[in-house]
Amino acid sequence: MPIDLVFSREAQARGPSPLKSLLPHMGPGVISLGGGLPHPSIFPFLDMSVHVQSPASAVDTSPLTIQVTSAPTGGPGSPALASLLQYGGGVGYPGFLSWVKGEMERIRATPRYEGWDVVQTAGNTDGIDKTLRVLCNPGDTVFVEEYCYPGFVESSRALGLQLHAVTMDEEGIVPHSLRKAVQAVRQARGPLEARVLYLVPTGQNPTGRSMGVERRREVMACAEDLELLIIEDDPYYHLQYPKETGNGTTEKLLPPLLSFDTQGRVIRLDTLSKVLSPGLRCGSLTAQASLCQRVVYNNEVSIQRPSGFSEAVVESLMRSWGPEGWDTHLRGVRETYRRRRDALLKACQRELTGLAEWSAPVAGMFIWMRLILPTQTLEKAGLMDQFFKDAIAAGVLIVPSWQFAVPDPTTGQINRDTPTLRTTFAYAGEEEMDQAIVRLAGVIRQYQAGA
Repeated sequence: MPIDLVFSREAQARGPSPLKSLLPHMGPGVISLGGGLPHPSIFPFLDMSVHVQSPASAVDTSPLTIQVTSAPTGGPGSPALASLLQYGGGVGYPGFLSWVKGEMERIRATPRYEGWDVVQTAGNTDGIDKTLRVLCNPGDTVFVEEYCYPGFVESSRALGLQLHAVTMDEEGIVPHSLRKAVQAVRQARGPLEARVLYLVPTGQNPTGRSMGVERRREVMACAEDLELLIIEDDPYYHLQYPKETGNGTTEKLLPPLLSFDTQGRVIRLDTLSKVLSPGLRCGSLTAQASLCQRVVYNNEVSIQRPSGFSEAVVESLMRSWGPEGWDTHLRGVRETYRRRRDALLKACQRELTGLAEWSAPVAGMFIWMRLILPTQTLEKAGLMDQFFKDAIAAGVLIVPSWQFAVPDPTTGQINRDTPTLRTTFAYAGEEEMDQAIVRLAGVIRQYQAGA
């Protein structure tokens, strides 16, 4: 489908920055008296060295040093620091984008149509904002999961969008419920309304749920039948914990929705925040080339370009590690979080049996819990607000589910008293997690006793 037919009014109004259009003309033999680029001689950064760990489980565990200098020294394709410190195109550093495309092809995550492209973002939150601006006008309806990443909710609210929550089960969004929701909204507002679906298919934030392969196919079939566009926000893709099979091998990672896309309906957002560092602010957006171009136009007059320092670090690191080193690092990251997940689950099993219900996530950073409370306690107004305060007083921080709830499109209200909450095994130490669950169990017991 030609995605430019559904661009927002803002996207249609955007064009290239006149000054950025000068950059391609600055080739050899051309003396530039045009663009107001600062002279590189005033940049005080002569070179940059970063000491990094060898990939986890590597035989040689001594630190590696990656270096970016004022002139390329790292072989073909290595960046010069001066060029990365300068103004640049809104698409991002070509070396980084080339690596992203190569990585997608290597893990078979590319879409099944011609004419797709990649543009760099300053992380997935930046990608969310720019995608919404390309696809949505104020007043439009966007379909989301029943419990949704708050950053998306706030971005949508500020843009004047209406969110319509769709029921979830243990595999995420329910296709039958999605069909009913789309049909109901379009019947009320018109057949051309409500064409965007936002979801986190892997290790969903906040529930930790992941869509299985068949569920992903069903959601893509819904998108095709209902002519929906999907914003696939997948920051936890590399934090999957596949099971060991009986023959000594490991299950494959769940495939991106983008890899099922034959019609250009998926806008995929990737980030390095969860596997390298969130402070790098390095991410990418993959979609039809015309949508990527509109994001470039936005970049040119907003962030200008992603951070040159970050691009230099990531590009040099990936050249130094190579694909095998990168895979080794990712396996190490997955195993680290798998151990942390198992430690929290073990503590929950020991302390919370009979007090709460949960399931083991196969990806991500979160465990979603439902408290087991007597009816008279559940009927109390302000239940979870008070529970949150009591948990803090006991020395444990959890997040009540209402903080992820989607406001009712007509009243703007949310149910603050649903007895569910989010916990994470991402940050606290294993002994700290153990103590936190002991404290949480004590609070729940008070509520079971009628506190």
